[in-house]
Amino acid sequence: MTRFATVLGIAGALFVGFSTPAQAGEIQQDRQQIRDNQADMADDQSDANRLSNIVDLWHQARASGDKKREENADKRLAKWLAQELVESQQEVAEAQREAAQSQREAQRSAAETRKAKSHGHYNKANKKANETRDDRQDARDDQADLAEAQADLRRTRQIANELRSVQPKFDKWKATPAMYKNKSALLRELQTMARREIAREAREAAEDREELREDTKQRRR
Repeated sequence: MTRFATVLGIAGALFVGFSTPAQAGEIQQDRQQIRDNQADMADDQSDANRLSNIVDLWHQARASGDKKREENADKRLAKWLAQELVESQQEVAEAQREAAQSQREAQRSAAETRKAKSHGHYNKANKKANETRDDRQDARDDQADLAEAQADLRRTRQIANELRSVQPKFDKWKATPAMYKNKSALLRELQTMARREIAREAREAAEDREELREDTKQRRR
């Protein structure tokens, strides 16, 4: 366990003891999301590294005219794409769950704010209004993450389909220079998308750490 994870565990145990069940659940959820993001970032980095190795091998084989190495790269690429499509679908499903959950939290905070105001508990209403603002921002962030994940999945499918459609020409050594140029561009685009996915996971991790800080700060009040 990393030092950061240990600190999170100690902090979580302290603050959970002073929280309501709902508040404790939010803190535990924040900590779990941070752990999940750390694992996702490690997986994404591994995927990006494997793709870079494949793309480098393909370009080296193309430059040297080594058809065996090129065929090896093509086989590895097909396997990588198949796995990437599965993982991208899983990421979209996860993003959908997170977006729905953050939307529910924003709606609950808004309802609690209205309830506090209706009972004349203005100090509590002001506190809840701040929570509602933060929860709505979290919901907007999660919706943006979902839209980005869906767009990446669509584009990955398009690239996979395009590469699959022209692969017979490469297998038969009948690919034209223009086809090689287009394939190279698609491979580079996949690399760019892989780097963007790592950046998105890093951004989500930062957002989750900020949410944990906000939740623990609110429980202290």
